[in-house]
Amino acid sequence: MFSLRNKLPALFVVIGFCSVLLWLANDSVASSQGPDDTVAVHSSATTREMPPSITDADKSAITTLDGVDFYRHQLIFEFLNTAFSAFVDDKSISSFFQCFSRMPDLGRQAFKRSYPWLYGHIYHDESSPKHVAINKWTQAFTISFGYPNDLKPSTPMGEREVVLINSDLPAIDMVANNKIKEGVGAYIQQLLPSLRNLTNLDITFDPQQTDKLGIKIIFVNATAHWETPYKRGDKSSVVNSETPSILMMFPEAARLLFPNAVYFTPESMQQVEGFLLPNKNNELEYAFCFIAYNHPKLILEGLVRECIVRSLGLPGAVKNSPKFLLSKWNDKQSWNNYYQKQMTAAPPPFGELDRLLVKTLYSPEIKTGSSPQTIVKTLHK
Repeated sequence: MFSLRNKLPALFVVIGFCSVLLWLANDSVASSQGPDDTVAVHSSATTREMPPSITDADKSAITTLDGVDFYRHQLIFEFLNTAFSAFVDDKSISSFFQCFSRMPDLGRQAFKRSYPWLYGHIYHDESSPKHVAINKWTQAFTISFGYPNDLKPSTPMGEREVVLINSDLPAIDMVANNKIKEGVGAYIQQLLPSLRNLTNLDITFDPQQTDKLGIKIIFVNATAHWETPYKRGDKSSVVNSETPSILMMFPEAARLLFPNAVYFTPESMQQVEGFLLPNKNNELEYAFCFIAYNHPKLILEGLVRECIVRSLGLPGAVKNSPKFLLSKWNDKQSWNNYYQKQMTAAPPPFGELDRLLVKTLYSPEIKTGSSPQTIVKTLHK
């Protein structure tokens, strides 16, 4: 787990969630605690198939998704778990103030010209996105490999201005990496029809089109400088030369630069590494995923699948079972013995619960910037 974090927002959300569940329990059957209890509690209820979204689920009926029964209040609970993240990275806040607040206005303007895609997510001259709020895409976007403009500046940089480099490139076997990209690209193409249908957005895949808004998948060599084969953890650094020059090393410095980034499952070191970058209106502009290129094929595809679905605006984890893609399916220590026996070597597919959560997020009733309290009222109508 990350060693530096602000626990107060997370505590606030947990308390809020518990209060919500107690309120919902007044007009619904209490949530089950295990497989035997589930049969007893649900025996008198009517079973329904997957609804278009949570708002369409019957309050008193059971919805069966991927073989698991859910009441409507349980579906709401899982949506809250996946759509909101209260994690605050203390490192990013301190790094931002130490490095960028000291940059003179002249240097800031040069940086804005050279890296316009990045500038707004570091400085937020106008306003910042809401914290612990709904983030989602509201316009067409592209899934691609690599960084925007390959980290090259849009205009020539001076000797004492900020330079971005991808520190992983020298360590990667580019021949193997290109073969992996070909296989992963074919798999992403298969996902596109479902993603378009669930979001009602024009989502495209272009491995070379890195200058557009969208999901950026970066394959890295994680063996040397990550805490686990899946996540970087606290092993990250920014190399500073004399002010105002800053050498920003990607991906190590990514967590240090974005005070408003929304990170994927920050409590787990076994799930895909990535984060969302929303604008001031909580509309997503970028999502970054960092995946070690030398994973076995099944795990690699599972991490890419998880990356893309979380990048739609679902950074948190399903609590019900490890059999769902949006659960902590790769983190054995997160589950008790009963659920550990359900875990398999193959990552979960993009299943029914995952699709329902995506469809709900992109329903017109769910607005960007909404708080958990607002979402509960919306979904419980």
